[in-house]
Amino acid sequence: MDSTQLSLRIHHATAAILAEDATSPNPSIFALSVDDMHQQDFAIALQLLQNDVIVLCIRAGVPVSKLWPAEALLLNLYQLDQYCQQQTAVTY
Repeated sequence: MDSTQLSLRIHHATAAILAEDATSPNPSIFALSVDDMHQQDFAIALQLLQNDVIVLCIRAGVPVSKLWPAEALLLNLYQLDQYCQQQTAVTY
């Protein structure tokens, strides 16, 4: 096993990995990880919430190019809201 594959395996073992479109030959891959596993409970919970919001946005179909860094919870939720409103808009 080469060093690249080993590095990938270690990364996948320590972080949740999400592929934007698993059916495409080259999906966009995002690592959802907690950098320091010894943080306080609140910091860990906040990181998990940030990860959940990003996952929710991607699974709903929000283009990744419209998403902000995970720390921008409200901006990402706003993008999700805008995307959902756009998808459900009725054209007359």
